[in-house]
Amino acid sequence: MPKHKVVYSIKKAALPLRKAEWSNQDDYVRIKVPKFQGKIGKLLCRLLRRDPHIFLNLDHLGSCVWKHCDGHHSVEHILTNLQNNFAEEHLEERLVQFLYDLEKNNLISLESSEKVMEDDSIT
Repeated sequence: MPKHKVVYSIKKAALPLRKAEWSNQDDYVRIKVPKFQGKIGKLLCRLLRRDPHIFLNLDHLGSCVWKHCDGHHSVEHILTNLQNNFAEEHLEERLVQFLYDLEKNNLISLESSEKVMEDDSIT
């Protein structure tokens, strides 16, 4: 059965801004992500004396993108930087999907993102 791919678009001028704690280890980024959003999960972690966070380890490409999500670099600037520094295929699609996933999980905020294609968008 063929999988249907959802195509997202993000405005080139959007300015991604990090919203999560993170650290840099050997040029790779680790993002601190809460395990639970609800009160019950947080309470259980506290009662069981468990860490209420997990760490998301990014690869070289994701780390590069994350470091540029400072609210000063546009999506277009980040894409240009990736194209200049990485000889990988489908960079545009990977960037858009990665930014969408980060925003969906409340790890970054974007000026605007939409599922609809626009003239000043990349997909």
